[in-house]
Amino acid sequence: MNWRRLLFKNSRRQAARYASYLAPSVVAVAVAVLFVNFLLEPGTTTGPLGRFIEALLTVSAVVVVLFSAFFLLYFHRLLLRLRSPEFALFTVLGVTPRQIGRLIARETAVLGVVAIVCGWVLGAGLSPLFDWTLERVLAQSPGPWNVRPATFLVTGTLFGAMFFVDALWSGTRIRRQSPIALFHAGRRTQTTRKPRPFVALLSLAALGSGYALVASHGAKPPSLQWTLGTLALVTVATYGLLRSGLSTFFHWRRRSSRSGMRLVVGARLLHRLSDHAGTYTVVAILTGMALTGFGAAFGIQAGTAANAVHVDPWTVQWVAPLGIHEPSLSAGKRIAHENGLRIQASTDISVLSGNLWYQHVSADRGGPVGVTVMPRTVFNRLGSLLLHSHPHLGVYWVPVPPLGKREAVLDLPYPLLTGPLPNRNINLRVGTRSLSLTIRTVTQTRVLNESAGGVSDLLLIVNRSTYAKLAAQSAGADRWSVRSLGASPWQASGPTVTALHHMAAPSSVTVTDTWTSYRTSIPVFASLVFTSGFLGGLLCLMVGALLSLRLFAQAQEDRRQFRALARMGATPSETRRMMTAEIALLFILPWLLGAADSTVAMTAFTHLYTMTAAVWTAFMAVMIVYLLALLGFFAASRASYWRQVGRAL
Repeated sequence: MNWRRLLFKNSRRQAARYASYLAPSVVAVAVAVLFVNFLLEPGTTTGPLGRFIEALLTVSAVVVVLFSAFFLLYFHRLLLRLRSPEFALFTVLGVTPRQIGRLIARETAVLGVVAIVCGWVLGAGLSPLFDWTLERVLAQSPGPWNVRPATFLVTGTLFGAMFFVDALWSGTRIRRQSPIALFHAGRRTQTTRKPRPFVALLSLAALGSGYALVASHGAKPPSLQWTLGTLALVTVATYGLLRSGLSTFFHWRRRSSRSGMRLVVGARLLHRLSDHAGTYTVVAILTGMALTGFGAAFGIQAGTAANAVHVDPWTVQWVAPLGIHEPSLSAGKRIAHENGLRIQASTDISVLSGNLWYQHVSADRGGPVGVTVMPRTVFNRLGSLLLHSHPHLGVYWVPVPPLGKREAVLDLPYPLLTGPLPNRNINLRVGTRSLSLTIRTVTQTRVLNESAGGVSDLLLIVNRSTYAKLAAQSAGADRWSVRSLGASPWQASGPTVTALHHMAAPSSVTVTDTWTSYRTSIPVFASLVFTSGFLGGLLCLMVGALLSLRLFAQAQEDRRQFRALARMGATPSETRRMMTAEIALLFILPWLLGAADSTVAMTAFTHLYTMTAAVWTAFMAVMIVYLLALLGFFAASRASYWRQVGRAL
């Protein structure tokens, strides 16, 4: 048997190990094929959501490639480290380093070709289902279901370059190592860390500082530099805490009065912490990023309905200049009853349209701002009626107390975008009447639907007498009629809204409603959730495969140790419990760290998004699903690992 045949047969024996490397590669290529193929489909980037979908799919494809590159390089490095003693033995027996380097490069190239081809086949097979589902989510007309040649070209080039760099780097790296270094590379898992309580406390303080920076961030989106800096601080602190904190903890546990298998478990974990710290850190940080991203996407999607009610609280509302022929309130009620809606609140009011200027502000900085003027009693009555239809809006509702003749309250529906007021003194003009007012306070309550025709979203609330004076000297174009219905269930108000639109056309009546606001936002968040699910599945698969590979990397050494423990009197049940505890720590500890990271990040995210209840509910569901997936990997890995290691007992 020549050397080439011997090396080939030895590589073939590693098929079980390389399966965990090949499976995520195939899935990564297939997912990239799905995203790129849909992105290249004609008509995808047209329409109102075209740019958003193009950006979303492009970012998703880039994330797939980046995650794949990182994980596959990390996988391959670990696999080569497991085989380092074999390479050292071949070197001693006469195989040249150049031959070993060429062998590794060829292995990597073959694996890359197999992964790309299998990924093409899998992606092409799933493409019709993926396209059909995403078209339904985006409410697009069905397109042709085929995989374009450009898809194979793009994905083949990206992943081909990735595997080529991996093959070149891996072959060169192994070729330059001495036999002694190769022998020691396979036994690095038995390094013992000394207790370093100061480093552990310093790492804990740094991690707490990173958490405090994230949790205390204001109500503005963070900059890229701030995000990367905080992520680097949390990563370094997590690595230091795992490397020094856990070793200090297990050293302390060994000094306590413990005996039997618990002492053995602690000693074994202490010996493996040095090698597991890097894997724990990588998996924990990526798990935290995944949970944060998916939790935010699912949380926003879950809060879409609640947010639609917050933005457009009235089930249907129609606004027109006073005196214009428009549907009456009784006609709207009749249409709603005919379509099966239950009226919960109704109102017919009139408001004034005007302009305000901030005093002591130059004209170029403080030009006229359109406002809707409303009396205090009407504002409070509208809020009370809305609470009958939507009690959960009570968290935003603050009634306006009595006002003086020169006092007003400004209602800002978008406080994060409007910013602070330059000062509280304003000049108000309605028709031919001008007043100087002082703004007592600012509220964030919405009592009119968003973009309700000719009236502004910015409300200026005044007392009854002031409003009467303004109305007496206002022109006809400044007086508006607002008619509103609150009905249940608002999700079934589509026919009512359509009928009122037909009755209002072609006059200058503007009809707004909750149902349209909710319906138009569904494709955006549904597509975000859909792509997040794909990326989450891929990331979970890679994390599970990485942890499983890290577990099986120590199988050979564990056989020897378990056999020695059996000779010392350890029973198979005790050994099984010890093995279960170690594997559980390997899978659960990174999830706990990632969950802590993502919880702090979601706390900061809730500063940007008001529907906190929906966000936290969806986030908890995402964490539970991710944990269940890892527990599935844990159960499968434990059973397979026991079949391999248990034979030594």
